Amino acid sequence: MADIQQDTKILEFRPYITQPGKRDEFNGLFEGLIPELEKQGHRILGQFRDAKDPNKFLWLRGYDSMETRGKALPAFYGGPVWKEYTKPVNATLVDIGDVRLLKPVDGANFTLAKKMTAFMVATIYLLNAPAENGFNKFWKERLAPTMALAGAPSVASLSTEYAPDNFPRIPVTKAGEHAFVWFAAYGSPDEYQLHRKILNETRGWSATEAELAKYLASPPQTMELIPTAYSLQRWGTPFKYTLNGTGDVHDFDFLDGKWTMVNRRLMKRGVGSTDPKDWDVFPATVTAHVMLGGVTNVDEVTFPTKGWAGTTFRHFDLEKKQWSIYWVNSRNGKMDYPGQLGGFDGDVGLFYGEDTDEGRPVKVVYKWTKVGPDGARWEQAFSYDDGKTWETNWVNEHRRVKPEVGSRDFDFEFGEWEVQHRTKRADGTWLEFSGTSVTRPTMDGMGNVEENRFHKPGGVTRGLALRTYDAKADLWAIWWVDGRDPHAALDPPVKGRFVEGVGTFYADNIVDGKTIRTRYIWSKITARTARWEQALSMDAGATWDTNWIMEFRRQ
Repeated sequence: MADIQQDTKILEFRPYITQPGKRDEFNGLFEGLIPELEKQGHRILGQFRDAKDPNKFLWLRGYDSMETRGKALPAFYGGPVWKEYTKPVNATLVDIGDVRLLKPVDGANFTLAKKMTAFMVATIYLLNAPAENGFNKFWKERLAPTMALAGAPSVASLSTEYAPDNFPRIPVTKAGEHAFVWFAAYGSPDEYQLHRKILNETRGWSATEAELAKYLASPPQTMELIPTAYSLQRWGTPFKYTLNGTGDVHDFDFLDGKWTMVNRRLMKRGVGSTDPKDWDVFPATVTAHVMLGGVTNVDEVTFPTKGWAGTTFRHFDLEKKQWSIYWVNSRNGKMDYPGQLGGFDGDVGLFYGEDTDEGRPVKVVYKWTKVGPDGARWEQAFSYDDGKTWETNWVNEHRRVKPEVGSRDFDFEFGEWEVQHRTKRADGTWLEFSGTSVTRPTMDGMGNVEENRFHKPGGVTRGLALRTYDAKADLWAIWWVDGRDPHAALDPPVKGRFVEGVGTFYADNIVDGKTIRTRYIWSKITARTARWEQALSMDAGATWDTNWIMEFRRQ
């Protein structure tokens, strides 16, 4: 087998049209040619059926250089194996004349190894100038991040290779165009449609799309691709049963928060089912919490149409650098001990264990794939033959539930802090003392509570700040509870919002018939520090007197 992860710097993108009903016959003949192609120096990097055209087939082959290509092509097409296959292969084909010669845009080697999934999409941009004339920069800085945010991170991107065709016997017919091609990987066609929906609803997409149009010579083209079984088995993520897989303590940090989930579960397992009707599709919701700095996490999954729920517990062994995963189902309350063991390698995590399926012993694999910042895919597969072959029987696609934008303003404060206080005395001098603060979210993130301890010279006192967010008004309201008189009537709340990282909040109080305006300001916010200050105004905000400053430092 050729090494598909090294030295592939030249790629042929080869869509073929087959005779009606002959696509599978062509694929069978083609797979018989792969050993000879690779023997003569060709890298066969993927074969796909077009999901929209029953007579269209795409295959990719690559080389480490144009020089290698110039030697490998005549070696194969002038050899005895191709001579034997020529007539039967050509009898299945209508057209092979849509070939592009491409190169990786980032200078790295091309591969879809461990990136290939059950459904892939190739997007083709035909440009009005070479990609190097500004488009590559636009792709990297604007377009690719936007696609990733919408659930379609690029797994490969290529542009036209302008070197002269050194095997004109089978010409590169698209040699005169400026092309840019990128691949995205999905778990199913439904996941691709979800990406398109999210992209169209993404803020700023219309402006990005308009900027994209300035580079294009014609509208974008897409090919929805289903890898052949041979190709998916060869270039997909291989399942190799092991209990020694390792990872990192932060592998599951991405999971913290709320998610919606679409499940596809195989109803007839272990019988070799290929009927799409054997898959049950149903929704779920997920709430996940990451704790102890990433060492543990837990999620609760609710299946509203099924009437049951489940909980996953995960913990990371710091010495072994390995995750253990346990599932509990509400239907029986039993934990699937000893669970799964493993970790992530990049954006893909594999976790293995053993179980029984209707009395049959099975080896089990969980496969996690991170799909951009707001998406993820989980798959479960069983092996009934001690790991020789695997059948995927459950796939679910996660999409992050994003909270109201402003409700995240105080996320920086969640956790424990050491605080240095400076408060102004009546005589104008300043008192300094230390303290601690702990902030916790409430109401699914639409509120929070900040609990304070003040280590004053006369003893320890306490206080609470209660905050709630009004999404319609984009305003926070903050109340203060003094621990020295916890049953006292609350003052009117200070209200405000964050703008460019600075939070400003105001309230008016009546004291002895006079209006006193209060102002809070949050500023200098980093991952480990923050500053809060309170000021009063007796003249409706014309002048301010700062009387309390708190400097926060993360414990």
